Amino acid sequence: MHQSARSRRTVAGWGTLRGKGMQSGCDVGVTLKPGSVGSGLVFTRSDLADRPAVEAVVANVSSTDRRTALRSGEASVEMVEHLLAAVSAHGIDDLLIEGDGAEPPAGDGSADMFFREIERIGVVEIGGKKRYIEPQEDFEFVFGSSRYELTPGARTISVTIEFPNLLIGRQDISLPMTQESFKAELSCARTWGFAQEISQLQGRGLFRGVDSGMGILLSETNVENGPLRWPDEFVRHKVVDLMGDLVLLGAELMGSVKAYKPSHRGNVAFVNELKAKFGNGE
Repeated sequence: MHQSARSRRTVAGWGTLRGKGMQSGCDVGVTLKPGSVGSGLVFTRSDLADRPAVEAVVANVSSTDRRTALRSGEASVEMVEHLLAAVSAHGIDDLLIEGDGAEPPAGDGSADMFFREIERIGVVEIGGKKRYIEPQEDFEFVFGSSRYELTPGARTISVTIEFPNLLIGRQDISLPMTQESFKAELSCARTWGFAQEISQLQGRGLFRGVDSGMGILLSETNVENGPLRWPDEFVRHKVVDLMGDLVLLGAELMGSVKAYKPSHRGNVAFVNELKAKFGNGE
């Protein structure tokens, strides 16, 4: 076991967030509640009969098309990555996420509303054995044009993106995976997309609720809805997405994670490869 192993964590109380869903456009809410030792991260649908549960594990991933969606039986929940990234930043292992719709509220398209609500509620240790994956040698995974690496050493996360759009281009960032770093450098980084794609995506049933207050909307030459929070906000949000998707592994990665041109599809494939190599951690 890792020398810094600690007991499992959950939230110290209840917290509720409401707002518009980015995918559905509906008013939706989630209530964060303490989880029992070893229960993991579990979404429930209070709007459905029998309040079905969907555990946040990679086996339940049902779609990685521009977001991460989970399904168990007839119950589904989507756009989970921003909430899960905030949960990860606070080191939470067990949590009940009770929702009255098929997605959490979008807020401004970042993880900040979730991070700050957990910060307000507080986090407590509840005993039990936290799971870790600590590589003893380099591990590399290639998925199409994406590349992922896990190496022994300090717990850091690095991402590189490359886009032909002149407002993005090539961006790199490397940060320690700590609560403090997430709060200062990542929490407020918003999701983003291209204006010319919106109608096409909506025609496929995606992002029907998106508006100018949710994320960054780009044309070929301009940010259409206000200034960026950082010049490299694009790559910062990709780190948020990656952190949220890595939660589906069910264990904390001890080491350095590097991703070149990550996507939700690639992230989930990487998590599946990690599970195949390392199992559920120890």
